[in-house]
Amino acid sequence: MALNEFSTDILRALRDNAITFSRTEAAKIVGSKQRLQRLINQGEIHAVKDNPDAQNGRWRCPAEEVLWHARPKRTKTYWEERGIKKPKPYPHVSWP
Repeated sequence: MALNEFSTDILRALRDNAITFSRTEAAKIVGSKQRLQRLINQGEIHAVKDNPDAQNGRWRCPAEEVLWHARPKRTKTYWEERGIKKPKPYPHVSWP
């Protein structure tokens, strides 16, 4: 991915100011919980637990790494926007 100077300045500012996202926010940005977990396992994103001794401690992910792996949100199709089932292409033909 090629980054322009503006993008690198934004990522540098996020790193310098130690901006983080919660695990839920990070999952929304990268696309899914499964993708976030895979990126964490591969070492692409570092996840740190605020209180490692607590069972329900909050996970924090650096914003710079999360935004580097951001995925655009999938746009809905014509049929999904209207909440209707897509019609079959040949309704008059019955297939055996």
